[in-house]
Amino acid sequence: MARKTLGLRRNLKEEQRRADITKAAINTFAARGYQATTMDDIVMEAGCSKALIYWYWDSKAALFTDLVDICMTKYVELFQNAINSQEPYLEKLYNVLQSFSTIYRENVALNHMVHFAALQTSEKPEENFRPQVSAYKNQLIDLIARLLQEGVDTGVLKPELDVPAVALHVVCLAEGYIYMSILEKRLPIERVMVNVLMNSLYPYIMKSTESGS
Repeated sequence: MARKTLGLRRNLKEEQRRADITKAAINTFAARGYQATTMDDIVMEAGCSKALIYWYWDSKAALFTDLVDICMTKYVELFQNAINSQEPYLEKLYNVLQSFSTIYRENVALNHMVHFAALQTSEKPEENFRPQVSAYKNQLIDLIARLLQEGVDTGVLKPELDVPAVALHVVCLAEGYIYMSILEKRLPIERVMVNVLMNSLYPYIMKSTESGS
């Protein structure tokens, strides 16, 4: 029993160390950008040894790739869970947009870091993160389209809704908001992602379902 408890404590300590380094890396990459950031910068921010960082990641590119996965997986899992949810459709749609906004607010630096990564290219294949980010965005567009199509198939949304276009619109709106928030703070993301999108969908909601579906 004592050995098992000791092993659990070690695992928890390892997880905390990795989490601390991850947080430090996010803050450093978001502030400096990928190219300007060195492993020494992350070491200073994390307050650990360089050897410890290389214990978890064999290069700066590997660490950054891991961070992109962490960021984008949050959104992918959100929409996957929404598709599988048994909530009434309009409630589900509202909640997923609200949750999207919450994820962004709780991970601002991480989102900014990934946004910049998608805009940059590199001659080194391992440092060209645009394909990785684009693959996640295409996955998101497909998941959002599935969620919207569910509304059409169940009679909540009108059949004339252009599902692929609206799915793309959701991702473009989110990207635009992230870019603007980097330049200057304007409206809260909830007002953009929830109010604007729900209002844009309102003409396509079947009248019989407006009071609840």
